[in-house]
Amino acid sequence: LVGLPQDMVVGWHGYDNAISNLNYLPGLVGGRRHAMTEFGIENPNVGVEQQNAVACMQNFQAFQQSGALISIWYQMHDGAPGTKQNDFGIHAWDGHWRPVLKVLQTLANNTK
Repeated sequence: LVGLPQDMVVGWHGYDNAISNLNYLPGLVGGRRHAMTEFGIENPNVGVEQQNAVACMQNFQAFQQSGALISIWYQMHDGAPGTKQNDFGIHAWDGHWRPVLKVLQTLANNTK
């Protein structure tokens, strides 16, 4: 980021290892503000959906504590079955809303 303006916001995403990368973030962004541009790979297994909702809350809190201006969940709707984007949405292909929706609604209401 050498040579880039200090008032630039750095967007980043770390998928499964985002939390472990938070320790490196201050050195990487060089004092610039940052945004978590993509987190939350959901698992379609119903037994895992609740665990993903808990992980969403933990991740969001960690990003907030790191100073992230915004944290963006990936993605709203599942892709078509058999595609790379399948099973990541908070709205499943079969029409049900995954438990992470309640977490995201709570976070949105509590961070206004």
